[in-house]
Amino acid sequence: MITRIAYLLVCLFLLGAVLASCESTPGEVSGMIKYADGRGASVMIVLTNTATNEEGWSGTSNSDGVFYSGKVIPPGEYSVTLFKPDGTKIDHEAKTVTITPDGTATITVTI
Repeated sequence: MITRIAYLLVCLFLLGAVLASCESTPGEVSGMIKYADGRGASVMIVLTNTATNEEGWSGTSNSDGVFYSGKVIPPGEYSVTLFKPDGTKIDHEAKTVTITPDGTATITVTI
């Protein structure tokens, strides 16, 4: 009987460890959006998960072109899309960023 209880407790412990490891800790991204002459660009940044095509984060860069998301982005590969304040999409070189669990990714985009 004690062997069965010990076996059950070990199984429950292992199951809990497996379930805990399945949860992904969000990561973050920071960076700069700049014009070709080096000036910062204030734009809207949208990260779209390339596997699910779902938006993972959106935010704006400040007048110096600097932005920071905070640790709110689920891990994965994201494409970067930029928009002017009026909502017009900005053409730029294709850019992707990989967000790792509890990690910080840094990107710079020149427009």
